[in-house]
Amino acid sequence: MHDPTDARTYPDGAAPPLSANTQRVAAINRGTWVLWLWVVWLLPIIVITTKAALPGGAERLFLMLSAVIVIPLAGVLGWLPRCILKKRGFRHSPSAVTAVFSVHWVAFSLSVLAIGGATQQGPVPSPLSQVLPFVGDTASTNVVMISSLLVGVSYAAMVLLVAFLPRPHYPGPVGGTG
Repeated sequence: MHDPTDARTYPDGAAPPLSANTQRVAAINRGTWVLWLWVVWLLPIIVITTKAALPGGAERLFLMLSAVIVIPLAGVLGWLPRCILKKRGFRHSPSAVTAVFSVHWVAFSLSVLAIGGATQQGPVPSPLSQVLPFVGDTASTNVVMISSLLVGVSYAAMVLLVAFLPRPHYPGPVGGTG
C-alpha cells in the first residue's frame, strides 16, 4: 500500500508511477467515458441506416418503421448507466463497465447486421453475410439470436455493475470546489 507520509519512498507525497499497462487501461476508460454519449446515439443510427439502405424485404420495412422507437430507446437506455456513474461520483468508466459496454454495443450491431431478408425473388443475404461470405444463413440466424440475448444480458450486467460498484475515492476536492 502507498503511504503518502512516507517521504523516503515517494517525495512530496506523490503517488507511485503507473505502469504502461495501467496508463493504457486508464486511457481506454477515459476514452469510453468521453465517447459514451456519442456511441449510444450514433451507433444505432449508423447500424440501422446501413441495414435499411441495403436490399431487403419485410424486415427492412419493419426496421425502418421501428427506428423511430429503437434509436431514442437505445440512446436513453444507453445514457442511463453513465448517468448513474456520474451521480455516484465517477469521472471515468470503470474497467468492468468499459468491457461490458463494449460487448453490449458489438452485440447490438451484430444483432441488426446479421438479420437476413427475403423478397419475392428469394432470400437476401444479411450485411454480415455479404461482408463475410463464409457465414451461412444458419450461422447468421444463430448470430442474431445469440447477440440479441447478449444485448439484454450485457445491459442488465452493466446496470447492476454501475449500481453496486464501490464509490471512487479521488484525491482532492470533488467538483472543482476547494
